[in-house]
Amino acid sequence: MFVRINVAIGAIAVSLSPIFGYWSRIRAGQMELGDWSIALLALLTIQVLFWYAPRRCSGDQLSYWRGVTVAAQCMRTHWVYFDVLLSLITLPPLIVASFVFALSRDSARRFHKLVHFYYVHRLQQ
Repeated sequence: MFVRINVAIGAIAVSLSPIFGYWSRIRAGQMELGDWSIALLALLTIQVLFWYAPRRCSGDQLSYWRGVTVAAQCMRTHWVYFDVLLSLITLPPLIVASFVFALSRDSARRFHKLVHFYYVHRLQQ
């Protein structure tokens, strides 16, 4: 169950990254209409990529979300707070890389190789 929570935290971090990028300007009240438009467009683009990447990166042996879950499981330490920190550090690059893979050829094989990399370099206790 905690692995799925970590996956959700990583996915939310990627989804809200445009807002995080503008956070200081939002807090200071310096956002103009053009900035809001860019942030909204970036948010929508990320959501479309979240829809598109699972279709392109899934394969017969490993679905997209199962691969992300396997990668999150490989980063488990069984210390809840440290696991949350690791999910914020390791899962967003995996998800962004899968977005890039989804726009290229042979995306399922590349995504499987990336998940395998996480598995080979997993944390062991």
